[in-house]
Amino acid sequence: MDIRLKDGNMQKYSGNVSIGLISSHLNVEGPIIKDKTSFNISARRTYIDAFLRIADYFMKDDVIPTIYFYDINAKFNHKFSDKSRLYLSIYNGLDKMGSRYKEKEGSILNEKINYGWGNTIASLRWNYVWNPKLFLNITAAYNKYHFDFNTNSTFRSVGSDDFYYQSQNEQYSGIKDWSANADFEYLPNDNHHIRFGAGYIFHTFQPEGQTSRQFQTMEGDTVSNTRYDYLSENMKAHETSLYVEDEISLTDRWKTNIGIHFSSFSIDKKNYWSVQPRLSLGYEASEKLAVKTSYSEMRQYIHLLSSSILSLPTDLWVPVTPTLSPMNARQITLGGFYDTREGYNFSIEGFYKWMDNMLEYKEGAEWSARSKPWYEQVEAGKGNTYGIEFFAQKTTGKLTGWIGYTLAWNNRKFPTINGGKTYPAKYDRRHDIKVNATYRLDEKIEISAAWSFSSGNMYTLALEEYPSLPYPVLLPEHYDNIPNWWNVSNFNREEWIERYEERNNYRIPPTHHLDISLNYYRKKDERGRQGIWNFTIYNVYNQPCPYLIYPGFSEKKGVNVLKQVSLLPILPSVSYTYKF
Repeated sequence: MDIRLKDGNMQKYSGNVSIGLISSHLNVEGPIIKDKTSFNISARRTYIDAFLRIADYFMKDDVIPTIYFYDINAKFNHKFSDKSRLYLSIYNGLDKMGSRYKEKEGSILNEKINYGWGNTIASLRWNYVWNPKLFLNITAAYNKYHFDFNTNSTFRSVGSDDFYYQSQNEQYSGIKDWSANADFEYLPNDNHHIRFGAGYIFHTFQPEGQTSRQFQTMEGDTVSNTRYDYLSENMKAHETSLYVEDEISLTDRWKTNIGIHFSSFSIDKKNYWSVQPRLSLGYEASEKLAVKTSYSEMRQYIHLLSSSILSLPTDLWVPVTPTLSPMNARQITLGGFYDTREGYNFSIEGFYKWMDNMLEYKEGAEWSARSKPWYEQVEAGKGNTYGIEFFAQKTTGKLTGWIGYTLAWNNRKFPTINGGKTYPAKYDRRHDIKVNATYRLDEKIEISAAWSFSSGNMYTLALEEYPSLPYPVLLPEHYDNIPNWWNVSNFNREEWIERYEERNNYRIPPTHHLDISLNYYRKKDERGRQGIWNFTIYNVYNQPCPYLIYPGFSEKKGVNVLKQVSLLPILPSVSYTYKF
């Protein structure tokens, strides 16, 4: 895929603005210096969180989800000459998701869970055309990624005992990168398209930071006020790369792409390096039928560390260390592609990937543990993933659309985890289906529908629990000898220990929903301006789609249960877009 920000119009100003019940966006482009310099700026923001706050006011004893996102894109384009251009691109975005729970029955309980992640990116790229056969791109960029997970729980008793308790916990991590790249494209003749270049990245990792605070009062007096801060040391690394590849037309029917990628990664005086070959081969059996296969080797110096105990987006991006090696992967693919040349095309493709030096938390380790750093809680192992993908598309006529289906397996195997037996990875999703259809009634009315289905992630569920060794028993007549009343909670209590038989032994319920929309296009005026009305219903049949699973106690059933916080319910919305 080659995805780029759109260049701004150097001749005239144009854009569009959309205002809706759930989100709004704005796009404006035009010349700064006509025929020389242009800009293109876009921004969007959802504000469904405002509606959820209103729902929170009326609902009782229920979990209220909170969700919103925003992003801003800006691109500036300056033309020095027909051979030389300069581009400045800026991006900032943030996604926030969470839930709130409140309960009012003789006491007031409020619980909040929030997590968010975002990126800030800036890049400066110079494009130069040496001659009709040689092109150059030099890019300097800055990228900042951050992730934050926090919980806030408060409890206030109502009655004779005025007791207040607050617990706050936060975990965060992030990466900062400074990079420079030089990329060349060379076309010596019609049978070769050569790409080559080099790059350098200076990484700064903050794998984990944690803060915890507990505050308690009794009868208005502070009983306890403690705070704990843990911040892992920043880790700095240097990554370099060189690559070259040649897209070759062997004959009218046979085409191949041969490439090699060299990389090195230096951290804490330890240096890793690799040579990664890539090869693809395609055969056009006819104008309609083609067969393609590929083989590639890859090395990754940044690990994705996931927790299987909690079904939360608590994944951390962590670097290799002198004792934790890079992840290696080898992948093969084979596929067939059929295009009728009459608006229908079909494809089927299989893949298999082998992976080494993957990281997982050891048995009993937790993503939020403060006693040990992350690199002492993990071990390395192997993994594989394989599957088959089907795709069908119709691109002509009043009814257009596509259907995609993936059947896949994702497995892991570690020396000590799960008794050394193979188990499904957290992101093992057996089925993934997506259906999109659009029907154009006439020039004014267009109807669309989209349905998606995805198997749930895997989750490690405790099958039983048992009590730990008993704590000392403290009788009421001994309370006067305790200097701090709250310390009584350290006695007369029972701790329960959970037992896990297998890693990732439970699959979360699947996610699926149907969305429909209708667009009404008003007629363009003499200046090309146009208004578009959009009517949308998200999650038409109100399917609760889980994004957070956690253990809890059911007062009605009197047993421990898995509780689910779902994504958005059925949501009708309307928006108006004005193009100018």
